[in-house]
Amino acid sequence: MTKFFENIQKRLKEIGWASWQTFIALSVFSVIVAGMTHSPVQTIIANFGWLFLLIGVWWFTYDSTVKKRLTFNGLFTGPWIVGAIVCLWLFGSWNGAPTPASFISWPPVSALIWSVPRFIKTDPDKKTPTYTVPTPAARQDIVLMLLSNLVISCWFQLHFLLQDWLVAYPSIRSDDFGRSAFVVALNPQSQPDIKGIDLLDAAEQSLKTRLEGKPWGDVERWLSPEQLNQEIPKLAADAHTKMPLLSESNLWDLRGRVLPDTQYTLELQAIWQGPSAKTEGYYITKACQITQGRKAGPPADFEVSSSAGSTTRSRAIGTVKCEAPSQPLPIPPQTPT
Repeated sequence: MTKFFENIQKRLKEIGWASWQTFIALSVFSVIVAGMTHSPVQTIIANFGWLFLLIGVWWFTYDSTVKKRLTFNGLFTGPWIVGAIVCLWLFGSWNGAPTPASFISWPPVSALIWSVPRFIKTDPDKKTPTYTVPTPAARQDIVLMLLSNLVISCWFQLHFLLQDWLVAYPSIRSDDFGRSAFVVALNPQSQPDIKGIDLLDAAEQSLKTRLEGKPWGDVERWLSPEQLNQEIPKLAADAHTKMPLLSESNLWDLRGRVLPDTQYTLELQAIWQGPSAKTEGYYITKACQITQGRKAGPPADFEVSSSAGSTTRSRAIGTVKCEAPSQPLPIPPQTPT
């Protein structure tokens, strides 16, 4: 153990005070001290630790030997290493984890760091920085580097924007991204999470509450065209209250109609009004068969039928049976109502 500490002491003596190793050591020491303190002192010490780390890494990457190893096809990648530390420091979370802002700002910040040596040179005699004006060719390189990194930053921004959309509007996943140049379905076989199906299921429950077991005369009045136009908005409002609270909940419109050439087949339609790969959008349907049933009831609401001398009292009631939701369908030129 004594020999181990002697080797460490020997290596520390070989390191000069004016070196990148000193700043890295100061950064590690700042982290240790910050862990023993509390805010706001902890924040101040932690910022000094980031500053020491930035200076140490910058110094290390611009060392002639390291710089040669970090150069690929004539491009020195050191500025992007330094830029990553700057972005983590300025835009990262408190525990140093990267955030969307860190990724988005990383390319342009790194391009600016790459451009600094084009404006500031070191005087070999005085060992002091001298400010220079880049040549026209160097200015062109700077502009191209900034623009190319801004494009990369836009791609990062697009990535996080799409991720936010998929969280806020999970129904977007049901779209076909086969022709997309920047969206890839990692698991196309999985069932898409379409919230319109939840809306139709909630509407089915509300419909059964309104019509199941009710007198058949009331059911027929409810399904009449005039009454149906008033009841569907109430049904939609009730179904929306049972939906999970998501940004896309208000982008689903519920409509209903009695299909022609049927006695009472009510077609519920969940129409997507949010962003979609299809210009016209799409909708999902669920058909509910509303038929007449029989149930024993009080004398005020019964029919009498005799068989073999026996008398049966029953009343006509409504029964509701709904099918499974359809697949997403494109909206025709005239939206179904």
